[in-house]
Amino acid sequence: MSFDPADRSQLPFLDRLEASAPVFLEEVRALPDEVFLPLPDAASHTRGRWEVCLLKLDAYADDFPQALLARNRACCPRSWAALADLPDLVVAGFMRLGPGSRVLPHRDHREDHVLRVHLGLQLPPAEQGHWPEGSARLMDIRQLHEASNDSERDRITLCCDFRLQSVVPDGVIPLWSPGLSQDSGPERG
Repeated sequence: MSFDPADRSQLPFLDRLEASAPVFLEEVRALPDEVFLPLPDAASHTRGRWEVCLLKLDAYADDFPQALLARNRACCPRSWAALADLPDLVVAGFMRLGPGSRVLPHRDHREDHVLRVHLGLQLPPAEQGHWPEGSARLMDIRQLHEASNDSERDRITLCCDFRLQSVVPDGVIPLWSPGLSQDSGPERG
């Protein structure tokens, strides 16, 4: 079967993530600041504060001490319970972009059969018009993407990577940042 991003039957985790959005939001808002860490190489393409509270790591386990996962899971047990049994979940964590912060245009590398999903939990008003809070968006991180937060509160998403049974072809997922050209912006590894 070929991958079709519009076919939610191929992406059953989307409904489960969206159904748990109120739990995720309640727990992430209660997390202490010390559970959030800067992303390993965020300084090179971030203006302001961009942090993550990790709950599951497979592919990037070498970038973070494993003890953090147990602590973070204990801080948000209902969120972890909602994520722990999702099939093919390889990475999960809450991402927080501070007020006035910006993630500059960049591309990331990923395996061709891994798909990133962001669940919008607390979004700036400018984003809510095209991305309702509590809804999930697919993202091909190989495409140029960026984010900004022009509001006075943190922009919070749940970021998850899922390993699919089929390859995600280039160009089948709509651009994350439609104003960006596919041909510009830095590469990142």
